Amino acid sequence: MEQKAPLLLAVSLAAGLLIGASSLRAAVLTEDFFNYTSGTSAAANNGGTGWSGSWTGVTTNGRTYSNLAGTFSAPTNYTYSTGTNYVALTAAGSSKIDYTRNLQTSIDFDPATTTTYYFSSLISVLNDGTVSSDMFFPRFRDSTSTNVAAFGMNASNRIRIVTAGGNSIDSTTVLAEGSSFATAPQYLAIGKMVLNPSTQADEFYFSLIPVSSSIPLTEPTTWTVSTAQFVTGIATQVTYTVNANGGTMNLDNFVLGDTYASVIPEPQTAVLLGLGGLGVLGYLRRARQLRR
Repeated sequence: MEQKAPLLLAVSLAAGLLIGASSLRAAVLTEDFFNYTSGTSAAANNGGTGWSGSWTGVTTNGRTYSNLAGTFSAPTNYTYSTGTNYVALTAAGSSKIDYTRNLQTSIDFDPATTTTYYFSSLISVLNDGTVSSDMFFPRFRDSTSTNVAAFGMNASNRIRIVTAGGNSIDSTTVLAEGSSFATAPQYLAIGKMVLNPSTQADEFYFSLIPVSSSIPLTEPTTWTVSTAQFVTGIATQVTYTVNANGGTMNLDNFVLGDTYASVIPEPQTAVLLGLGGLGVLGYLRRARQLRR
């Protein structure tokens, strides 16, 4: 009987920690990790979950959508796999590029009760020397491809939120660029939308976390940029946009969820604690066998 109490404790600890860790991803609503064959067009990518149809994009006038070989780095505490491929979107001269996919379940910006969404995506920007326009990563658009809420950077590389009607707010923080995928600083873009009934302003939050930094294990109280706006509409699309003369946007790992933990997956510490609990369980079992 002396061994049963610690044995049961270890079982409970290990099971609880592992279940708790895995449950952090349970609230993912939509995701695409862009694990597509290198060298192919990204305009028809159709993997992931929570979508309706494939990614689409217009390829005329020199605009390109490419699946390329390369692995994004990620901030500490980000444990989604980044794979070995990513997507590159390049605008050409005066031609804007939109990379769009329909959501399986639309997002109502005037819900009957408050609803919260979070999203994250890995991004980097290449400057070809002519960058003079906005980029968005991503925009949430309605069925007519009109902005409902958009998150990205302005022509001065300041972090930006734009809501329906053209309301925008920019940060003092400037997004750094590079001349190649290997040299461009890489970021985890993370946003939050608190959508309220029509009588109450909606809340929008957005941050870029450099891969050289760490992701907070709990939701931050301070974001790079935030705003409260009355926004109406129903978002049916997710769109990455590079406006004319915008250079190239590299992207990977889009995740939409209804908790912070769903888009910032479980910290390694939780997994290690769970494995540690299993280790204790194995030790106690072995000790019990030796005493028989």
